[in-house]
Amino acid sequence: SRRVVGGRGQAEAAGLGPYFFLPYPQFANGMNVIDSNDFSTYNAAQVQFLKRMSSGWEYQISYTFAKSLDTRSYDPAFTVVPAGAAQTATGVPFDIYNRRLNYAPSDFDRRHVVQTYWVWELPFGRGRRFLSNPSGLVQRLAGGWQLTGFGTFQSGRPFTVFSGFLNFFNTVGAPANCNGCTPDMGKVQDIDGIKWFFTPDQRARFSNPDMGQLGNTGRNFFRGPGGWGVDMAILKRTTLTERTNLELRADITNVFNHPIFGFPTASVSSEIFGRIRDSVISGSRKIQVGAKLNF
Repeated sequence: SRRVVGGRGQAEAAGLGPYFFLPYPQFANGMNVIDSNDFSTYNAAQVQFLKRMSSGWEYQISYTFAKSLDTRSYDPAFTVVPAGAAQTATGVPFDIYNRRLNYAPSDFDRRHVVQTYWVWELPFGRGRRFLSNPSGLVQRLAGGWQLTGFGTFQSGRPFTVFSGFLNFFNTVGAPANCNGCTPDMGKVQDIDGIKWFFTPDQRARFSNPDMGQLGNTGRNFFRGPGGWGVDMAILKRTTLTERTNLELRADITNVFNHPIFGFPTASVSSEIFGRIRDSVISGSRKIQVGAKLNF
């Protein structure tokens, strides 16, 4: 068999000609093939705790422990086949006769996810201990406050570290070798004032596989940065008449202005391999103020 991972450039370097690994070069880059040979599995455990509204409080906390595995994480009927070192590139089969070479955690897999929301009616106004006998005007000014929020806390998604070699289709980068590496190796850290995911010692463990070979890390071997974010809103409803009320509110996204970092540069051949720098997937804190008249 001549099915190998080395690209056309490697064949030319060996003096074999640019199409040595292509049995039908006249069809190169000329066909899109859609098949149904992919497979996936998903298992999860979910726990939810809910306190329904009472005494001005309602909140819910949900936890999901999950594992999703597949051979590719996108629909090939609606997605352009990725190439090079793109995150979804390893969804292209390394070997169409052995799809299990691509069987690994899904691109969207998150092992741990906690989600929560809460609603708190602030203890001011009629019937509250702070204002037991307010006048009508004081009641309108002091009552009707509510604080709500939503939070998400989750572990990172998997990603592939690529070597400098392409497969024999000359499209998908082969995974890199890594000596003594574990999937949880790496974290967001400052090195010389720049955000990195791998330290210099960790980067030194990586190497390119031999020509025509896949690296020992495989598809989606490592876990990228996790993250968390909290959105909140504070609102005030003031009764004007029996049928009319005024609502003032402030909506705040990313209340704590906490960054969620993206993947690092994931090609061993890159001079900035392992660096995140300022790549973030979260937005900055934003505050929106509005008013609504209900009648």
